[in-house]
Parts: sequence; structure tokens; C-alpha cells
Amino acid sequence: MARHMREPEAQRTTVVKRTVERQQPVQRRTMYRDDMPYGQAAAYRGLMEEPVVRRELTWDDAPARGGIYALGRGLLLLLAWAIRLCAFAMVVIVLLNALSLPFFRTTLSTTTDLITSYLPWQNLGLLAVDTPFGGVLKGDLAIVSLLLFVIDWLLCKLRASLR
Repeated sequence: MARHMREPEAQRTTVVKRTVERQQPVQRRTMYRDDMPYGQAAAYRGLMEEPVVRRELTWDDAPARGGIYALGRGLLLLLAWAIRLCAFAMVVIVLLNALSLPFFRTTLSTTTDLITSYLPWQNLGLLAVDTPFGGVLKGDLAIVSLLLFVIDWLLCKLRASLR
């Protein structure tokens, strides 16, 4: 018979030159995952009846609230997407200004002037740095694009808190 299939060996105790044999009682009970020590869980996997599946809840598992919260989440999503698209457009404009491609020069200068006219501060062009490609890195536009990305992130966090 294979070693792992044998009956448990009897425990031997010597008392005044006599051998007393005692067998340990066999416990028959249903084993669950939480009852077993850590290392033995894999060995008894076939003996378990109904495995208990437990996991922690995440933000995605929480039921969403309806009504005005759903409307607010939708509006915040639309606003976040619009701001994110504006931020990406600003990044493209900053990169095109830094590269200074000749066939975009007139269109790019009018677009840059239009965008800078809406900026709230007075010292426009103060953070301009010449690039080796013949263009100018507009620092004020780069700061505006960074601020737009931060506002987008904050709106997404606010939307997640309305769940």
C-alpha cells in the first residue's frame, strides 16, 4: 500500500515493560477553506465542499446612485472630456511652436495670438524660450496646458466621489 494511503500509525507508550497501543480518533467533518492552516489549503482543495469566494469591494463594485447624482456624473464627464481635449490641443500648439514648421507658421501665429488673448495675465510671452529647431517654446501656453490636465484630473476625482 502506498505510504500516503496507510492508516495512521499507533502511538506507542512503554509502561513498566508493557506496550500500550492507542489509536487517535479519526475526525470526520466537512473542511472549509477558513478552517485550514495556510500551507494545507492546497492539499485539501479536493475535500472542500463549497469554496467560499471572498474579495474586498472596490469603487467599481459599489452600486451607483441614481437621479441627480447620475446627471451630475454625466455633466462632469462631459466637462472633463472637453477640458482634456483642450489640454491636448494646447500641447500640440506648444510643440508646433517649438518646432516652427514653415508651412504652419502663419496659421500657428494667428492661433497662438488668439489663445494668448484669452489668458488672464498681463506679461504674455514672458516664459518664451528659443529652441534649436528655430521655434519658440511658449512657457505660458505650457503652463496653461498643465493646469488644464490638473483640472481634468480633479473633475474625474469629483465624479468618482459622486458614486
